[in-house]
Amino acid sequence: PALEWFLIGASVFVGLGGIFVAYWFYIARPEIPARLAQRFPRAYQLLWNKYYVDEIYNALLINPGQRLAMFLWQIVDVKIIDGVANGIGRAFAATSRVLRVVQTGYARAYALAMLAGTVVVIGWLITR
Repeated sequence: PALEWFLIGASVFVGLGGIFVAYWFYIARPEIPARLAQRFPRAYQLLWNKYYVDEIYNALLINPGQRLAMFLWQIVDVKIIDGVANGIGRAFAATSRVLRVVQTGYARAYALAMLAGTVVVIGWLITR
């Protein structure tokens, strides 16, 4: 419990200190941040760019993720998945072009095809 109260007090003290420094820099004496930026340009640039966290995050996570997504889209989706789907569609279209010739609409042609199929099946059963 004593450690918790100490940490609570330290957190409140640091928070109030930050509020005081912000008030002092930006309300009471606004020339101080400009002088500090001129005196410590590297530190100012580091803080201005938020420790370059966004740049590092983009370089390590966002850009590789976008490249992976682009690869998956161009190769896996467009070439493989779309290729399979379009190939199945083309196969059915080719099959329908062949079967269109066979389908005449006449019952006697269908009866003849059934008779021929029956003869082939019986012939296969006899010879095996």
